[in-house]
Amino acid sequence: PDTNTVIKVAIADDHALFRTGVKTSLQSRKDIQMVAEAENGMQLLNLLRHIQPDVVLLDIQMPIMDGLEATRRIRSGQVCSDIPIIALTAHALDEERQRAIRAGMNDFLTKPIDPERFAESLHRARDLLKPQNRGALEARLQAMLEAHERRQAVRPHLVVRERERYLLVPTAGIHALEA
Repeated sequence: PDTNTVIKVAIADDHALFRTGVKTSLQSRKDIQMVAEAENGMQLLNLLRHIQPDVVLLDIQMPIMDGLEATRRIRSGQVCSDIPIIALTAHALDEERQRAIRAGMNDFLTKPIDPERFAESLHRARDLLKPQNRGALEARLQAMLEAHERRQAVRPHLVVRERERYLLVPTAGIHALEA
């Protein structure tokens, strides 16, 4: 990674202690600088009208305006529509990750955040800023989303034992079961 460029970061999280921890962990890094912080998505949108960070760290669950709604508004062109957004959440569920990607977030970190993974995510976000990388990364995210949707579209099956073998029976045509 190019370490000559300082990555300017804004964070929105409703937990002041978490924001302080992130700032403290970033203070020792010469390539990353915290430039703004907000308690919710609405405050972040107001900040983004006045500052231009390179990356936004955005908690998904916050009062007033959550991170998903803030992301949708950013992506709609209200402010900094192409800024990389990294989701922060205490929930590691796949559904939460998919909702974040659908809203327009570029990466996903679960709390507590591993410092190495955190730095890697910020550097990936910086790479998003390079125009030659945007198309490939957006295509990769879209492919991941489509693959997940295909997996979800697969109808569930019942496993039925018939003598000494097992069969997968699609549940789509089953209206009643009798044993």
